[in-house]
Amino acid sequence: MTIYQKLQALKELKANLRVMAMDTLVDTAEQYKEHQIEQWMHGERRDGLKIGVYANPVYESDKKKLNPLAGGFVDLRLEGDFHNELTLRRESDKKFLLYSQDWKSPMLVKHYGPLIFYLNPKYLYQYRSKVFMPEFKKRCNMVVNGV
Repeated sequence: MTIYQKLQALKELKANLRVMAMDTLVDTAEQYKEHQIEQWMHGERRDGLKIGVYANPVYESDKKKLNPLAGGFVDLRLEGDFHNELTLRRESDKKFLLYSQDWKSPMLVKHYGPLIFYLNPKYLYQYRSKVFMPEFKKRCNMVVNGV
């Protein structure tokens, strides 16, 4: 590859960086969703705080036995439908939407707030370092190296 070709490849990379980043996110959506579910299973919201507490102490005790990771805090899981219906959708080259298609989703958002969606810094770091960045770097290298 000549220097001119390399410069052209770098210009192409720069022009398409945002699109490539969103493509990478969409193509790794399953892993993003796995990190989101893991965060919920620890009872955490986007801001790192707990999702909520159970009003009934007996139910809290039962939930703690079912999922000790959450420590008795809300994990948004009973039968798994809310978790299983988690969807990541591209809205534009700059924005994506994360939501659950489960029928209970509007009720859960109303009760616990919209901060139940999207990764908090701890889980976002894990997703970025283990999934997103390796894939994104691979794609950037392919453009730069003309592959």
